[in-house]
Amino acid sequence: GKLRRFLYSGANKIECDAQGRALIPQNLREYADLTAEATILGMSNRLEIWNSDLWIRESEQYTSESIAEIVEELDF
Repeated sequence: GKLRRFLYSGANKIECDAQGRALIPQNLREYADLTAEATILGMSNRLEIWNSDLWIRESEQYTSESIAEIVEELDF
């Protein structure tokens, strides 16, 4: 409901050009700091596109212990 709407409010449907390339709107390129290399993450039925340097820093926080804590909190 409301949480999902808030989380996905920045999502955009994008079109591909004649060569099959996905064209990311300028405002999203700026928001994600996409200036050079990008990393694409599969997120269930969605994709996230990250500045590669930012993704490396973000992913360094994930350890087996931190993931176990998250799973425990979600009660899986």
